[in-house]
Amino acid sequence: AVEFAAARYDVDRDADGAPDTYIGADEVAAANDWTAVLSVRVALMARSGPGLLDAPQHYVPLPGGPDDVPSTRPGDDGRLRRPFAATVALRNRLP
Repeated sequence: AVEFAAARYDVDRDADGAPDTYIGADEVAAANDWTAVLSVRVALMARSGPGLLDAPQHYVPLPGGPDDVPSTRPGDDGRLRRPFAATVALRNRLP
């Protein structure tokens, strides 16, 4: 099951063709700046069914992940968790 999912958008704020920062969809929409989006970083936390672990387990931060991806999860519910992330470049964007 997917416990958490997030998408962040890499935008070119100064129109130099290079990515500047990752921001949320609400910030892109507020600035009406979807044409400046160069890539999308998608991250999620997957979890197993209950009862697989007997001992608590701690999780490490998602390397290079968006700020809103949980960095740690207590393992006291007996579930295994694993973070996944991918960055997708947007090519051939339509005007």
